[in-house]
Amino acid sequence: MRHVSALFLFVLSLAGVADARDLFVSVTGDDSSDGRSWRRAWRTPERAFSELRAGDTLTFGDGHYAWGGELRLQGRRDAPIVIQARRKGRTVLDGGGRITDWQRAPGLRHVWSAT
Repeated sequence: MRHVSALFLFVLSLAGVADARDLFVSVTGDDSSDGRSWRRAWRTPERAFSELRAGDTLTFGDGHYAWGGELRLQGRRDAPIVIQARRKGRTVLDGGGRITDWQRAPGLRHVWSAT
């Protein structure tokens, strides 16, 4: 019985990770798409950010993206939300303002936040 309980707990711990999605934004995308591949990428950051949930990875394609909204995401320590560029130095996410109060997130590598 002990082995069955351990297996059950292991399967439960993977349940949140199983829902993780790879999502995409492209300057040639379409916000009526589902964002699940480069061929079905969204066009705007607003659309993409509104869909993000714990465990998701959002990748921006090459280009300049204007965005001026507020970003509130609900990642978890065991299921962080990752926002990244497809290729280093080829993507600009322009929020229209300068953010200067970046701080390293406590206990997490490569994670920064600003208020």
